[in-house]
Amino acid sequence: ISVGDYNSYYEEDPLDILRAANYNVLSSSSTYSYQFDGQLGSLDHAVVSNSMASAVTGIAKWNINAAEPVYLDYNDVTDDGGSDFANPFGGFYTTAAFRSSDHDPVIIGLNMATPLPLALTQFDALKVNGTAMLNWTVSADDDSRAFTIERASERNDWKVLTTVAAKEGTTQYSTTDEQPLAGVNLYRIACKDVDGLMTYSPVRKLEFGTASVFQVYPNPAQDVLLLNMGTALPTETTVQVTNILNQVVLTDRIESNAAGISLPVRALPAGIYNVRLFTAGQELGVKRFVKK
Repeated sequence: ISVGDYNSYYEEDPLDILRAANYNVLSSSSTYSYQFDGQLGSLDHAVVSNSMASAVTGIAKWNINAAEPVYLDYNDVTDDGGSDFANPFGGFYTTAAFRSSDHDPVIIGLNMATPLPLALTQFDALKVNGTAMLNWTVSADDDSRAFTIERASERNDWKVLTTVAAKEGTTQYSTTDEQPLAGVNLYRIACKDVDGLMTYSPVRKLEFGTASVFQVYPNPAQDVLLLNMGTALPTETTVQVTNILNQVVLTDRIESNAAGISLPVRALPAGIYNVRLFTAGQELGVKRFVKK
């Protein structure tokens, strides 16, 4: 378990590297833990290994610092940079929790009585004719009642794919994801035993070709952001623009057989945004841009 300041937002490369190494970033992208230049973002996270994921009972960010005024600061200065300027507002700092740091702490709950290892002896994910075939083997004395297969994109947004009932005397199981996501697919097995306790398998990763590659420009953008699909899709495509808190701030659509769109972004506050494309219920990809 690693909890604290990663100095990286939820969808930046350092956290993606941890996800690719089969670690789980449990903190939510919709919460904040830091304020910079008047904008709230999340730089603080809880990261756990697969073997510890089942012991986590909850997670929260305690917002006692980031949104508090600087003159309450613990280091008694006018900024958070550690300078030696005296606070012109006087000594307002107290031993209360507020403004004890410039970051908000991440709190994680654990139940260490939960058994950690899953009785899996094998778990494989294979690409077969555009589908994902999942095979797993359990030990002969495994007391599982059911195996819940979960899938996530590279954003670690886990959702239940299917549930396979355990059968007495059976040690080998298999299921197929007939419609994997375009791009990265992460798979894991949640196993419930006879006592109702849940444990998780290691994560397996497969990547399927994206339906479309798109570009956004100019970047940074000021008035208009141009989105180029490269090739037109036969179906209508939904466009979403989200801020660093993963809140949708702009939506539009690309008509079928069209190869691009012009997005009006003048009204958006300056900051970092993501553009996401969806078609037929699947996400095609995401691009990041800066609004000046």
